[in-house]
Amino acid sequence: MPDYAARVTPSRQVVAYVDTPDEQAALWANHPMVLEIDDSIGFYLVPPVSHSRVKIGVHTFSMEGDPEEHRGTEDYELQDLLSRMQHRLNTSQLRIDSGRACLYTVAAEERFIVEPAGPRCWVMTGFSWHGFKFAPLLGQEMVRVLTGAGDAAAFSQWAAGRGGDWVPGTRA
Repeated sequence: MPDYAARVTPSRQVVAYVDTPDEQAALWANHPMVLEIDDSIGFYLVPPVSHSRVKIGVHTFSMEGDPEEHRGTEDYELQDLLSRMQHRLNTSQLRIDSGRACLYTVAAEERFIVEPAGPRCWVMTGFSWHGFKFAPLLGQEMVRVLTGAGDAAAFSQWAAGRGGDWVPGTRA
C-alpha cells in the first residue's frame, strides 16, 4: 500500500529472550515489568509468564529498517541492550538466549492510523510497539463500524487520539 509509505516509517527494534539462574525463578516470577522511557537508553523488561523467558527490548525508535531484510541481530546489538539496563538492574547473571529484530511502523506523533482504504478495505497501522495492547479494543470497535453500529470517520479520529464523538462500547 504505497500511499501509506509517506505516513509511516519502519523502525527496527532489537528484542531478546534472557535465561535467568534457576535459583532465582521465584524472584523472577514476581518481578514487575520494567519500562525505562528515555530517548537514549530506553528499554523494557517483561518478566516470565506461564513458563516463558524474560523478554527485554530496546524502547527507543531506530526510525530505520527494511521489512525485506533479515531479522537477526548482531552481538553488539544484544550487548547494547544489556548495557541500557545496567543503571536499573544487575545484569551480571543475565544470559541472552536469543535475539531478533522486529519492525514496527511509526506514524507522526505516534498516532494510530485506522481508516478506510477503499470500499471493502481498512488499514490499521502506525501502532509502533503499542499495537499489542490496543488490538483487542480496536478490533472490537472496528466490528461496530463494519456492522453499521458506528461512524467510520469518528472511529478513525478516536483511534488517532484526536478525540471526536466516538465512545467505545456504545451503539450509534
